Amino acid sequence: MWQSIPARVGYLLFLLGAVLFLPWWLVALLVLILLMVVNHFYEVVAAGFFFDVLYGSPQFLPWRFPLFATIGLLLLVPILEKIKKVLIFYA
Repeated sequence: MWQSIPARVGYLLFLLGAVLFLPWWLVALLVLILLMVVNHFYEVVAAGFFFDVLYGSPQFLPWRFPLFATIGLLLLVPILEKIKKVLIFYA
């Protein structure tokens, strides 16, 4: 599904607002839904960086490194793109 640039910017702004006002688990669910609906939605990494800047831990502990969401989304986007090629979506 090809998306126009204004639609993609709208999705990104909606996601940034969700990072500000919604709990983390709802934001994570929204990210997964948007990644499955919008093709090549690499803008979600910017939202992950925004999440890390706002709520990230400045400590470098084993599971609390500063860019947890950013690195996780950098890994998740290509994986989900490959999974979407295998899945069949019925509309």
